[in-house]
Amino acid sequence: MINRRQALLSTLFGTGYVGLRALATGLPVSFLLDPRRALAAVPANPACPSSAGAQFVLFNTSGNGDPLNASVPGTYEDPNIVHSSDPTMAPTSLTIQGQKFTAAAPWATLPQNVLDRT
Repeated sequence: MINRRQALLSTLFGTGYVGLRALATGLPVSFLLDPRRALAAVPANPACPSSAGAQFVLFNTSGNGDPLNASVPGTYEDPNIVHSSDPTMAPTSLTIQGQKFTAAAPWATLPQNVLDRT
């Protein structure tokens, strides 16, 4: 007969530590067992939810493959960071929450309220 401790240990440390990995990462066991088949659940009512709580990530980069972290505000102060030579990514001054920064030109095209939330 298996006791509670043995059941818990076999769940957490069983096949490839799946239970422990799920607990540590917050990912569902089904995803860890077969990530290629993991699909998002389809809601019963697929209507578009309210955008009031929506969050967004903005990526500003060029098609030349510039790394995302090399042209952001504040990186031009570090001489060890290599920046794009593309004229469309030229260093441009901008203000974020009252502080002056230098960033790639596309950053300066963002509305001030977006920059202030950066």
